[in-house]
Amino acid sequence: MFKQAKIRTIHGLLCQGRKEEFYINKVFESGKSLPIKAETIQTPLGRYTPDFEFPDRFIEIKGGGTFRVLLGEEAYIRGGKVSDLQWRKIQWVSQNMKPVEIIVIAKDEHQDVTIPNKPNQVKVTKYHHK
Repeated sequence: MFKQAKIRTIHGLLCQGRKEEFYINKVFESGKSLPIKAETIQTPLGRYTPDFEFPDRFIEIKGGGTFRVLLGEEAYIRGGKVSDLQWRKIQWVSQNMKPVEIIVIAKDEHQDVTIPNKPNQVKVTKYHHK
């Protein structure tokens, strides 16, 4: 269902796939400070590694499809298990460490990225990218 992402260095940061590349280029072009690559966090639910980290928040990059996988709305692999475990880990990190901003980079500019009962510490931002 999803392709294996290529790893490239963009502005000194390892980026896994085009969506992370797109985000880092967007931050760079805005003139703002770039994030760092985040370390793995041990949560009571297991390990979680955000894509990037700023001093005030973690960043999780998702495409339209992997956003639905994150929420447990569909499986990563067709016929595979549906799970919202990553979403629960993000909620735990947001409530116990620092906020997580989920960046959804969607091909469909009309894709809904609302999350029912979303904790205040989790922010969702959407970019349209072809």
